[in-house]
Amino acid sequence: IAEKLFKRLTDRGTDNREVRRPTQLGEICAVAEAELDEVIAVIDAFRAPRRSFLMPPTSKTLTESSVIDISHESLMRNWSQLKVWVTAEARSATVYRRLSETAELHRKGKANYLRDPELTIGLTWLKEQMPNAVWADERYAPEFDGAIAFLQASADARDEEVLNKERARKREINRLRTFLVLLGGLSLL
Repeated sequence: IAEKLFKRLTDRGTDNREVRRPTQLGEICAVAEAELDEVIAVIDAFRAPRRSFLMPPTSKTLTESSVIDISHESLMRNWSQLKVWVTAEARSATVYRRLSETAELHRKGKANYLRDPELTIGLTWLKEQMPNAVWADERYAPEFDGAIAFLQASADARDEEVLNKERARKREINRLRTFLVLLGGLSLL
């Protein structure tokens, strides 16, 4: 939850520096796929007295509409783990944007299904990042469900192609065996 929280609160600007991105608590819950109390518990750990990494301060009760923000940009510059998370988020966003663009082109008939290595990259991204529509649609590119359906259709097309190649290979082996059996029988005669 903490990782998804800070990834949502931090963005990479055009100058490749981290910038604050205040976000409503309800959106953070949806991205993290966690209950409100679970997310508030994590936020409270980071906004406790003598820490105050997050805003609003502990004197304010958090609700689903509360806007959560990083209290100071120095946290983004000095916290190495946050830099790792932001870099991973930027890579994840790049993969998703590329996938979304290709899915849209495919829908318009201007692109084929993904093939390796792009397909493997997309499937690995999906498995490792476990993104959801809330994560993608508002911040990176709309039509998350369509992009994921396109990725799955690409995987299905690849699997079908592999299966067809395997069937053709087996037919060829069977033809060769039949030929060798006939040749062996003829040589015995």
